[in-house]
Amino acid sequence: MHTSPRSLSHERFKGWPAWILRQGPLTLCVVPDVGGRLMGMTYSGKELCFTHPALEGKTFDGDMLQWPALSGEWGFPLWGGGKTWVAPESAWPAGAPHRDLDSLPWQVRDTWCDAQSMGIEVQSPVCSVSGLQITRRLTLHAHTEG
Repeated sequence: MHTSPRSLSHERFKGWPAWILRQGPLTLCVVPDVGGRLMGMTYSGKELCFTHPALEGKTFDGDMLQWPALSGEWGFPLWGGGKTWVAPESAWPAGAPHRDLDSLPWQVRDTWCDAQSMGIEVQSPVCSVSGLQITRRLTLHAHTEG
Protein backbone atom coordinates (compact mmCIF):
# COMPACT_ATOMS: atom_id res chain seq x y z
CA MET A 1 0.00 0.00 0.00
CA HIS A 2 1.08 3.56 -0.65
CA THR A 3 -0.49 6.96 -0.11
CA SER A 4 -1.44 9.18 -3.05
CA PRO A 5 0.91 12.17 -3.46
CA ARG A 6 -0.54 15.11 -1.51
CA SER A 7 0.32 18.73 -0.82
CA LEU A 8 -1.14 21.96 0.53
CA SER A 9 0.34 25.22 -0.73
CA HIS A 10 -0.40 28.93 -1.02
CA GLU A 11 -0.25 29.94 -4.69
CA ARG A 12 -2.12 31.99 -7.27
CA PHE A 13 -5.16 30.68 -9.13
CA LYS A 14 -6.45 32.69 -12.10
CA GLY A 15 -4.98 35.84 -10.55
CA TRP A 16 -6.26 35.32 -6.99
CA PRO A 17 -4.22 34.28 -3.94
CA ALA A 18 -5.40 30.73 -3.25
CA TRP A 19 -4.83 27.69 -1.11
CA ILE A 20 -4.22 24.68 -3.33
CA LEU A 21 -4.90 21.15 -2.06
CA ARG A 22 -3.50 18.37 -4.24
CA GLN A 23 -4.12 14.68 -3.74
CA GLY A 24 -3.46 12.23 -6.55
CA PRO A 25 -5.43 13.36 -9.63
CA LEU A 26 -7.54 15.88 -7.63
CA THR A 27 -6.67 19.56 -7.17
CA LEU A 28 -8.88 21.94 -5.16
CA CYS A 29 -8.35 25.72 -5.20
CA VAL A 30 -9.84 27.80 -2.37
CA VAL A 31 -9.95 31.59 -2.85
CA PRO A 32 -10.62 33.29 0.51
CA ASP A 33 -10.65 36.81 -1.00
CA VAL A 34 -13.87 36.19 -2.96
CA GLY A 35 -16.44 34.83 -0.52
CA GLY A 36 -14.25 31.94 0.68
CA ARG A 37 -14.98 30.01 -2.50
CA LEU A 38 -13.86 26.64 -3.75
CA MET A 39 -13.00 28.38 -7.02
CA GLY A 40 -11.30 25.52 -8.82
CA MET A 41 -11.63 21.77 -8.87
CA THR A 42 -9.49 19.81 -11.30
CA TYR A 43 -9.56 16.07 -11.77
CA SER A 44 -6.90 14.45 -13.97
CA GLY A 45 -6.17 17.84 -15.52
CA LYS A 46 -9.82 18.70 -16.34
CA GLU A 47 -11.25 21.84 -14.68
CA LEU A 48 -14.74 21.19 -13.32
CA CYS A 49 -15.61 24.68 -11.98
CA PHE A 50 -16.72 27.72 -13.91
CA THR A 51 -15.09 31.09 -13.24
CA HIS A 52 -16.27 34.24 -14.97
CA PRO A 53 -13.36 35.21 -17.26
CA ALA A 54 -14.00 38.97 -16.85
CA LEU A 55 -13.78 38.69 -13.05
CA GLU A 56 -10.73 36.44 -12.71
CA GLY A 57 -8.25 37.96 -10.27
CA LYS A 58 -10.64 40.76 -9.24
CA THR A 59 -12.00 41.30 -5.74
CA PHE A 60 -14.58 43.46 -3.98
CA ASP A 61 -13.21 45.57 -1.14
CA GLY A 62 -16.52 47.01 0.05
CA ASP A 63 -16.28 50.17 -2.10
CA MET A 64 -19.72 50.46 -3.70
CA LEU A 65 -18.27 52.54 -6.55
CA GLN A 66 -16.70 49.36 -7.97
CA TRP A 67 -19.88 47.27 -7.57
CA PRO A 68 -21.56 48.08 -10.93
CA ALA A 69 -18.42 47.18 -12.90
CA LEU A 70 -18.17 43.83 -11.08
CA SER A 71 -21.89 43.05 -11.32
CA GLY A 72 -22.64 43.55 -14.99
CA GLU A 73 -26.11 42.50 -16.14
CA TRP A 74 -26.78 40.23 -13.13
CA GLY A 75 -26.85 42.93 -10.46
CA PHE A 76 -24.20 41.01 -8.50
CA PRO A 77 -20.82 39.52 -9.47
CA LEU A 78 -21.12 36.05 -10.92
CA TRP A 79 -17.66 35.00 -9.73
CA GLY A 80 -18.13 31.27 -10.28
CA GLY A 81 -16.84 28.41 -8.17
CA GLY A 82 -18.61 26.79 -5.24
CA LYS A 83 -20.20 29.32 -2.93
CA THR A 84 -22.65 29.68 -0.07
CA TRP A 85 -25.87 31.39 -1.03
CA VAL A 86 -28.17 31.60 1.97
CA ALA A 87 -31.68 30.19 1.40
CA PRO A 88 -34.37 30.97 0.66
CA GLU A 89 -33.50 32.82 -2.54
CA SER A 90 -36.85 34.62 -2.30
CA ALA A 91 -35.51 36.42 0.80
CA TRP A 92 -32.30 37.68 -0.81
CA PRO A 93 -31.81 41.42 -0.38
CA ALA A 94 -32.84 43.13 -3.65
CA GLY A 95 -32.94 39.70 -5.34
CA ALA A 96 -29.17 39.15 -5.03
CA PRO A 97 -27.01 36.97 -2.75
CA HIS A 98 -25.90 38.57 0.51
CA ARG A 99 -23.06 40.83 -0.66
CA ASP A 100 -20.92 40.50 2.46
CA LEU A 101 -21.06 36.69 2.42
CA ASP A 102 -20.76 36.28 -1.35
CA SER A 103 -18.11 38.83 -2.31
CA LEU A 104 -16.10 40.13 0.65
CA PRO A 105 -12.88 38.40 1.75
CA TRP A 106 -13.15 35.55 4.24
CA GLN A 107 -10.53 34.92 6.93
CA VAL A 108 -8.40 31.78 6.80
CA ARG A 109 -8.84 30.29 10.28
CA ASP A 110 -6.79 27.12 9.84
CA THR A 111 -4.87 25.03 7.32
CA TRP A 112 -3.39 21.59 7.91
CA CYS A 113 -1.71 18.73 6.13
CA ASP A 114 -0.88 15.63 8.17
CA ALA A 115 -0.91 11.85 7.77
CA GLN A 116 -4.70 11.61 8.17
CA SER A 117 -6.01 14.61 6.24
CA MET A 118 -5.42 18.06 4.87
CA GLY A 119 -7.70 21.02 4.56
CA ILE A 120 -8.62 24.61 5.14
CA GLU A 121 -11.15 26.41 7.31
CA VAL A 122 -12.37 29.87 6.30
CA GLN A 123 -14.81 32.24 8.01
CA SER A 124 -16.96 34.99 6.54
CA PRO A 125 -17.29 38.49 7.90
CA VAL A 126 -20.50 39.14 9.83
CA CYS A 127 -23.13 39.94 7.20
CA SER A 128 -24.41 43.49 7.61
CA VAL A 129 -27.89 42.47 6.38
CA SER A 130 -28.54 39.04 7.93
CA GLY A 131 -26.14 39.09 10.90
CA LEU A 132 -24.88 35.66 9.82
CA GLN A 133 -21.25 34.58 10.00
CA ILE A 134 -20.41 31.36 8.16
CA THR A 135 -17.52 28.96 8.68
CA ARG A 136 -16.59 26.60 5.84
CA ARG A 137 -14.24 23.67 6.43
CA LEU A 138 -12.92 21.67 3.50
CA THR A 139 -11.19 18.39 4.39
CA LEU A 140 -9.50 15.82 2.16
CA HIS A 141 -8.85 12.58 3.98
CA ALA A 142 -5.67 10.72 3.09
CA HIS A 143 -6.39 8.18 0.39
CA THR A 144 -4.51 4.92 0.51
CA GLU A 145 -4.11 2.88 -2.62
CA GLY A 146 -3.41 -0.79 -2.30
